[in-house]
Amino acid sequence: MKYRISILLTRCRVLIIFAILAFEPAHAEGEWLLFTDITATQRDLPASSAGIMKERELDPSLTLFGNLNKERFQVLFEGLINKDEAEIERLQVGWNINQTNTLWFGRFHNPFDYWTSKFHHGLYFQTTQLRPGVVEFEDEGGVMPLHLAGFLLEGLYFTPGMGGIRYDLALGVGPRVGNDANRSALDAPTFMSPFNGRDKHKTAFTARIAYLPDAIGENEIGLFISRAIMPTEGLSFVHSDVTQTSAGLFGNWQNERIKLFGTAIFIRHELDMDLPNQPGHQPMRHNMTSAYLQGEYTFTPRWRGYTRLEATPDAKNDAYVHSFAMFIKERVLLGFRYDFKHNQALKLEVSRAEHLHDDTPFNALSLQWSALFP
Repeated sequence: MKYRISILLTRCRVLIIFAILAFEPAHAEGEWLLFTDITATQRDLPASSAGIMKERELDPSLTLFGNLNKERFQVLFEGLINKDEAEIERLQVGWNINQTNTLWFGRFHNPFDYWTSKFHHGLYFQTTQLRPGVVEFEDEGGVMPLHLAGFLLEGLYFTPGMGGIRYDLALGVGPRVGNDANRSALDAPTFMSPFNGRDKHKTAFTARIAYLPDAIGENEIGLFISRAIMPTEGLSFVHSDVTQTSAGLFGNWQNERIKLFGTAIFIRHELDMDLPNQPGHQPMRHNMTSAYLQGEYTFTPRWRGYTRLEATPDAKNDAYVHSFAMFIKERVLLGFRYDFKHNQALKLEVSRAEHLHDDTPFNALSLQWSALFP
């Protein structure tokens, strides 16, 4: 059985390589986009937070996004370079089953809530500077599997006069829990992780469905369920994989001036761990909820104001999440965005937040320039 699976995976790998090579630039349609941003941040940190965050930071980054199409196949690429890393964030090979349904293979964003399905590593398209804490990327202190490697089936069914149904089904491998500077950090899978058993990435799946009143509009409401098994080499007190199960509701409503969107998530973690004064490894089950709500108002085509509330009130009692020192459990932010050119924007943001290991809130002021070329 293992031999047959090995042969199947080898054949899949060869087919993927040929599919990528088949996309000769001279014969494929598509686009390449360059996103760039620079963020300057000043934080008023309590003394107990000095080793977790920096008071002053300057963060530049570049994101290259490409989408090439040839007949019924396409390739999607997203690469990120910043002061901490250079990484291929997404690499997907897709087969267009028909005009509204596509089967992908590769490394992709886990399509569960509204934010993860709408925004990527380039910050120009999102109105705010920051992502909500619960959907922060793995290498930025996030606790959920934002990247999967495997298969993704996505599509849209639309009936005139009744609206549309958009769906996403993902099956592959998710992250493992590693260790970064003595703090827990998720190690996301690579494009080749499904073929490499030594990577020790394990099964993950997500199902997402959304109702769209208008197929060409932005309004939607939906729900999702997701499950990931994450090895825990980076947690010395845990003696099993962490099984994370999440389910939630999300929605977006907007008109010409107002936009409201958000997500509410129920998260369950299952693991075996050491407990004081108790022999052996004890099975633990932790439940927590997390939610965020963002509102935006367009004053003019160039000026927008926005605010966001986010909270994960039970995070401190969760043994798995408690090991992620950078996780933001509460935040309130207010900001303004000025699009001074058709492809460039300035964002000024003030926020008040609490991270997991300090109950003392800290204030932050940040300015970001973001742009899209060409």
